[in-house]
Amino acid sequence: MAGRYNTWLRTKLADRIRSNGGYSRYNDKSKPLSWKVYYFQQLENPEQAAQLLAENYFINMADFILNFPDFDEWFGEQDKDELWSYAQEHLMNDLMDDEGLRMWSPKTADRYGFSYEGEGADRPFDMTLEGHGGGGKHVCLTRFDGEALEGMTSEDFAAEIGEHLDSDWNWRRNFTNGWCRKLMGIMDELDEALTEENAACCGAYYEADLLARELGLFD
Repeated sequence: MAGRYNTWLRTKLADRIRSNGGYSRYNDKSKPLSWKVYYFQQLENPEQAAQLLAENYFINMADFILNFPDFDEWFGEQDKDELWSYAQEHLMNDLMDDEGLRMWSPKTADRYGFSYEGEGADRPFDMTLEGHGGGGKHVCLTRFDGEALEGMTSEDFAAEIGEHLDSDWNWRRNFTNGWCRKLMGIMDELDEALTEENAACCGAYYEADLLARELGLFD
């Protein structure tokens, strides 16, 4: 049973890697696993900005309007490119600083046969996420659990995973079945976390944070 399960798992993982497609750019190392997360400016008009500021820093909208009756005019004078840059910078920092992106849920751990303790639960996985491309919109997994995941295409990586059990396959590295189960689990988590919807939600919060600072709310 275990042998059939591991064969099925490795085949499924190889298919997912191929479907992911990775990221490659001229004169740079290929990354076999990548998630496209485009970030567009979120707070484009004063109504959106006022609503988010009121939700995060005031009792209600009436309280916000009482404190900043001329907000619409003030917002129209703000540098919108600066808002986008501020949010984008913080989103990129989250790839390094947000431990939640390097952990999994109890449900995911159980799905792949792990108890919810140790790495992924009590501490983050040893993994690296990097933003590549214009604005860092391609989030790449470049290291996971002791293995570098760059310098190969998604097709090559999939072959290393899927053909491992073939005695005639000249594989370069021994990706164990346990390692493959961990990677499947973290890919499940990243599929849910690294979306444009989540980036928009977080980015809007960061844009509102900069506006709050410019309004002097943290003085």
